[in-house]
Amino acid sequence: MIPRAVSKAPRQLSSGKEQKQKKGLFSVSGELGYQRFSRTSPSDDLLLINSSSDIATFQAGIIVKETYPVTLRVRYNDARPFQLDNQYEVNLSFDERNFRQILQDKIRAKITDDFSLQQKKLISKYDTLFREYSQHKQYLASPVYAQKAFEEKMKAAANERMPEIPSVDDLKNGVPAVPKSINDLVKNNKLLNTSLPKIPGIDLPADKLDSLKAKADPLLTKADSLMSKIVSKKETLQDKLERKRDSLEAMVQKAEDSIAGIKRKYQRTMDSVNNEMAQLKNPEELQEYAKKKQLLDSLEKPGLPSLLMKSSVRFGKFIMNQSELTINNIFMSGASIKYGNERFIMFSGGAYDFAFRGLFNFRNDTSRSRMTTVFATKIGIERGKDLTAFNIYSGRKVKDASLRSELRTVAGFSVEKRMELNRNLTAALEIAKSTTRELTAGSKDQQVLKDLFTSFNFKTIGAYGNLKASFPKTRTDAEITYKYWGQQFESFNASQYFNPQNSLAAKLSQPFFRRKLFASAGLRYTDFTTAGISSNIHSKTLFVSSNLTLRLKRMPVVSLGYYPGSQLYVVDQQKLYEYFYHILNGTLSHQFSIARLPMQTTLSYNKFFNRYSDSLVNSSNEAYSVYWTAWKGKFTWMANYSRQDMDSSLLNTVEAGLSYSVERFKLGGSLKWNHVDQATEYGYAANISWAINKFGTISLLYDRSYLPDRSGTFIPVRTAQLQFIKPLNFKIWQ
Repeated sequence: MIPRAVSKAPRQLSSGKEQKQKKGLFSVSGELGYQRFSRTSPSDDLLLINSSSDIATFQAGIIVKETYPVTLRVRYNDARPFQLDNQYEVNLSFDERNFRQILQDKIRAKITDDFSLQQKKLISKYDTLFREYSQHKQYLASPVYAQKAFEEKMKAAANERMPEIPSVDDLKNGVPAVPKSINDLVKNNKLLNTSLPKIPGIDLPADKLDSLKAKADPLLTKADSLMSKIVSKKETLQDKLERKRDSLEAMVQKAEDSIAGIKRKYQRTMDSVNNEMAQLKNPEELQEYAKKKQLLDSLEKPGLPSLLMKSSVRFGKFIMNQSELTINNIFMSGASIKYGNERFIMFSGGAYDFAFRGLFNFRNDTSRSRMTTVFATKIGIERGKDLTAFNIYSGRKVKDASLRSELRTVAGFSVEKRMELNRNLTAALEIAKSTTRELTAGSKDQQVLKDLFTSFNFKTIGAYGNLKASFPKTRTDAEITYKYWGQQFESFNASQYFNPQNSLAAKLSQPFFRRKLFASAGLRYTDFTTAGISSNIHSKTLFVSSNLTLRLKRMPVVSLGYYPGSQLYVVDQQKLYEYFYHILNGTLSHQFSIARLPMQTTLSYNKFFNRYSDSLVNSSNEAYSVYWTAWKGKFTWMANYSRQDMDSSLLNTVEAGLSYSVERFKLGGSLKWNHVDQATEYGYAANISWAINKFGTISLLYDRSYLPDRSGTFIPVRTAQLQFIKPLNFKIWQ
């Protein structure tokens, strides 16, 4: 088997013909979607039970000239009633992270191409040698060749040269004569062509004959040895072919070793390049690295597109998060522009609103004279998980929660630091200073700059700290967060509408018994104080939650948890109420098979405690539920029973359904039985989903159900939903 040096096939640059292929101008992949949702009921005692929305989305990843990645997202959301948030967002961002990835891929591809060319030459040489080697092996193994080699060997033996027996004169002179052939030996040897005289006629003395014989015997022995050497050095046809075969086999093995060596060298080079590029944080460093490695021709030349890749642009209506203390979790209708990689600067600005802030304003006010705005700048240095940044912000904000409240100017700045102390320990810190929030309704704002840079006190200071730790030996994860809001601190933060002066949260998770038992716990302490409303509230609250999960092999998964919570809401736009509730939860889940039919059953229990009857959340109740589902082939069966025990009524619900699903089509439905006190109602639900070639996926859902109101009677609710999703994947050529 021929070893290959490169796992990827050589790129299109490997042949002149492929180089002429057109280059893509745009490559687009994403999806286009639309969703229509509607929920109606004859009664609207429950908050916002009647609602509808139209949502259109378009999102695409665009690669320009096969190098510059751009992300485009468009979202249109028209929701009713007006208390629900509408979003109209266009998000155009130059994806610096993917741009860096494309540059890395180009560098890797250039190295791959170089090694592929070397590999191609070696494999071509290997193929030639291997074919010749195979031919020699087949020829040597052929019966025709064996017969021919035998005849050649016999012929060579008949014509083999032999040494000439020296004459007496030659022996006398001590000079041996080597014959050219056996015929020459017979023809030219005087001793063989002359009749030997009778022994008595030899006139040589006996001692002389003994001396000549003594000299002839070694020469004859030497002649025999010489003949043997000559015969052994004479190569036959088989000798030559076998030697050639052995030589080719050695060359083939050497070629294989060369290809394997290229593979090892390629792997070492790629490992080194990947490790080195992992340390590079921005495209400029990649460009410099490619230049140093003489790989710069694999990248595009720096220019305006490369400049844009350092930028990120957002405009429209989107959620804005700049830092924990300055701008966080608000909806901004404006733009945000960020430029730079390791060293960056970001500008953001526009009109803003808090999500669901208008929930308690029971009429829509769109007066432009009361438009709340904010503008902010962030300058920083970011290296991996380490961040050092300076934030400054300024904007217009309402003085209190009333609908026609006047606007005031709010400004501030902060310094934040995020550090990775080691692989298992990270920390984040932020300190902020703002203008002074006036606590009395008739007070006037001070000059912004003077107030911001001269009025230093703890009431206008904000602080945030977070510490995350992981202990691999014990597999313990821990996190602690502290936040301080000065009573007169101002920022554009959704969670800072009324200032909780001190807020501490901690989480801890720990496995036991070789990860069979998981335990987690959480703690939250809040020192809460309101200011600027008719009835100020001061409270100190401590919440503690815990959860245990037991996982044993072939046994049900058991989970027990305690989850407290709270709710805040405004009454008459003057008073802030905070209600507490507690939830005790137990869950048992088990997956098993009966008669080779896989199924899963989940049992759950919930106990809800609430002491306040006027809360938006219903009073204390208990709930039990059993959920069962089974699968076989393309079919899924489900059944569900729940029992909810409330103060005023007892609700029982039974639901059963069946669904059929294949690769591009799904159809399902269910029937519901609802019983509360003496009333019984039946509901149903149906859904269908169909993926149509070259068109997209259409999904329809219709649900008719009943919800109990506070008096225990049923409210019929109809829900319908239409969804369409069209995948996008195309290319436009230059």
